[in-house]
Formats: sequence, structure tokens, C-alpha cells
Amino acid sequence: MQERTDLLSNALPELSTQLVPITTENQLLRPVKQLDRGCGNTFHYLFQLILNEDMSEERKVEYVNDVIKHLDWSASYSAITISCIGIILAILFCVRSSGFFILLKAIIKAIKEGKISKAMGRLLVRRMLKQRIYVDPELMILLDEE
Repeated sequence: MQERTDLLSNALPELSTQLVPITTENQLLRPVKQLDRGCGNTFHYLFQLILNEDMSEERKVEYVNDVIKHLDWSASYSAITISCIGIILAILFCVRSSGFFILLKAIIKAIKEGKISKAMGRLLVRRMLKQRIYVDPELMILLDEE
């Protein structure tokens, strides 16, 4: 147990330097095309975007929608994408409910527009239910339709 604690304490300074908080809206907002399509800095960017208190809700919704549509939801990246989005939803569900609902609405919108397949949506819902996270009834109805 002591060995694990040492590993974590040694890793924390390294993690904290990698995830420098973004303080101003100008530092945060950048073209979505600059983000990678995998799990790298995109999810860090998404998380900081949602947690930014200086930005209006309308701008957050707009940018979160763009990032969700930009993510790679193909079969090759689905496990990574679903896992990362599931973790972000779980954290937001406990910490910031407004951010949770912004992200959930962006996912619903992307499914309606066909950017996310219904199969990927169902995987995400299963993960949310497994973690006992609220699932929007609109999302459930949307995924039940054929």
C-alpha cells in the first residue's frame, strides 16, 4: 500500500504541471480543428471549457456542441471516447450539475444530427446506468427509436 501511495505522490507534481488551469476566456477558446480527435488534450479542453465560470452558458453550449461533434466516435476509438466522456459525466454529475446537463444536451443533439451513432449512444447510456448517473428521458426515447 505504501508503494502505491509513493507512486501517486511522485506522479502528482507531473500531472499538475501538465493540466495548467486556463484562466481567461481568450486562452480557452480556440478552433476545434486544432484539437486531436482522440483522447489527448481534447477531453482536458472539454472539461476546462465546462468548468470555466467566466464564460456565458450560451457560449459554453456552442463550444461543447462543437467539441462533441468533433470527437472520433468511430468503432476504433469508441471505447476510449465512451470511457472519457463517461468519466467527465460522472465528475460533472457530482460536482457541477449545470455542466453535466450542457454536456448531456450536446450528446443528445449530436445523436439527433447523426454525428454519434445510436449504438455509441447506447454504450454511453449503459455506462451511465452502471455508474448510477442520471440519464435524460429524452436520450432514452431517442435511442429506443429505430
